Amino acid sequence: MVNKNYNLCIISASKNVYSETFIAAHYNLLSGNKFFLYQTDSSFMDINDITLYKPGIFSFKKIFNYIFKKNNINQNYYKLKSLKKYLNKKHIDIVLAEYGVTGELIANICFNSDIPFVVHFHGYDAHQLSIIKQNNFYKNVFEKASAIIAVSKSMSNQLLSLGADKNRLFYNPCGPSLKFKSVTINEKSNSFLSIGRFVDKKSPFLTILAFEKVYKEYQDIKLKMCGDGPLLESCKILVKALKIKHAVEFLGSQPHDIIVKLMSESRAFVQHSVQPSHGDSEGTPVAVLEACYSGLPVIATRHAGIKDIVMDKKTGFLVDEFDINGMADYMKLVLTDLDKAREIGSNAHMHIAKNYSMDKSINNLDKIISNVLNNAHNINNL
Repeated sequence: MVNKNYNLCIISASKNVYSETFIAAHYNLLSGNKFFLYQTDSSFMDINDITLYKPGIFSFKKIFNYIFKKNNINQNYYKLKSLKKYLNKKHIDIVLAEYGVTGELIANICFNSDIPFVVHFHGYDAHQLSIIKQNNFYKNVFEKASAIIAVSKSMSNQLLSLGADKNRLFYNPCGPSLKFKSVTINEKSNSFLSIGRFVDKKSPFLTILAFEKVYKEYQDIKLKMCGDGPLLESCKILVKALKIKHAVEFLGSQPHDIIVKLMSESRAFVQHSVQPSHGDSEGTPVAVLEACYSGLPVIATRHAGIKDIVMDKKTGFLVDEFDINGMADYMKLVLTDLDKAREIGSNAHMHIAKNYSMDKSINNLDKIISNVLNNAHNINNL
């Protein structure tokens, strides 16, 4: 067995994603001595925002472009050189790359340094066509990574279709924060809750259209939407055009403590995820997991990892993508049938607690990392 006192470096695509539940959990809960890096355009920075490489005068764009063009040097050359130096200096035993794009970037550095690495896919990185093409269809990841993690069954199939080795591919969905374990739902609430970035795959405008159909019959209801993103202003315009501005609240991005409070004040959680033409898709949405764990009835679509965690008519309600009438009908159901809403919410809580706990997700990832280190240790001692 590998000693748990190994050095694990978690490398993320950007600083912002550290705020995501699953990445923060990886840093805080995984075994080993953890180091955290995130990417910038020109370098990597550690958890204290200290840069690994600080370009001097040659950072000026024209000079850089001239040098790179003349010498055919990849613009990530010095960035990756500083990463290699950091990994060696810190005696890193294994790397966990958050998102496939990070894995493709650091694959050669890890492989050439004899440092095993695990690549954790999460959503857009496995499905968005432009991202996949930009990252050479993850050729280096599939060839050199010791393990590849998918968070939904549909994502596993997608990665296999792209060329992942089934023997190194592991299904390990994320788990909800324990903060949502003991939420007490207000059964008299007339509010629906939506949480997520305002982007194509979450189609918040379709959630609004479904809500508007319900509002025509029940004009005392509310829709509270948490999140930010490029479609936020369009959704505000839509709400104004539908003349339901007073019934829809845009709350922006909120911390976990506020989200817990909002869930306790809501009748149901709604999310109308779809796969847009550019191929982007969910992984296993953490907000859906957290809503289920809270005991809220979830009304969502048969999309990606959602259909893995929500059992239709048992632990939530699922409709086909773009079926706003079906979503509206289920929203009416939870408003009018309190017993059914209570039953669904209770079932959802028990289902997530049993099958999708944070502990289970972390323990599975710990085992994968340990097995990779064991195999590397055995090979090095042949």
